[in-house]
Amino acid sequence: MSWNNPTQNEAEDEYSRNKSRYQKAADERNARTKEKNRCLSEKSSCENKLKALNKRKYSFERRRDQLDEIIRVFEDGARPKSILSLITDSNRKLKRASDSKDESIRYSILKNITLEHAFKSRELHEDPHLSSALSSYKREKAKTEQLIADIDKQARQLEEALRDLNRKIASLNEIQRQLKKTMDSCTYNMLHYKKYLNDYWA
Repeated sequence: MSWNNPTQNEAEDEYSRNKSRYQKAADERNARTKEKNRCLSEKSSCENKLKALNKRKYSFERRRDQLDEIIRVFEDGARPKSILSLITDSNRKLKRASDSKDESIRYSILKNITLEHAFKSRELHEDPHLSSALSSYKREKAKTEQLIADIDKQARQLEEALRDLNRKIASLNEIQRQLKKTMDSCTYNMLHYKKYLNDYWA
């Protein structure tokens, strides 16, 4: 078949073949576009979840650091008044960390201990109430550290999901580029062969 001078039948066949290829490529490109948009939406969701996790982690890390300070003051044998002041300040500053309904722990560890009574002891380490309070704060610190570890695990999973999505989006972009190339080639061929169809001049 001659490109420059095809017969009527050849022109019709090539026109139809390229039209079919064009439509197939266009349909697939549209499907890939929808798939890419789903990936982009999922990527945005993962990024928002990761941002929220990092924010919660920061709150829990602050709480853990305050608990470390309280425990240190206990173990260093500080005066009861200093400990009570530190606990009050810690709870005031970090109240937000205990407000989360699904992620946080409840900071009611001294509900069975009267603070006023606990901090009347002359020797901190000899007072059974203070010993119980110290143990409670250590348990709370352990729970907080577990929450941080759980957040880290979720964050790693989200980061891996983001990497997978980025790879998939890049692959879809390349597929779309190739499909667009096919469509452009078919368009060019269709315009060429259309010149040799009788109805083109009608």
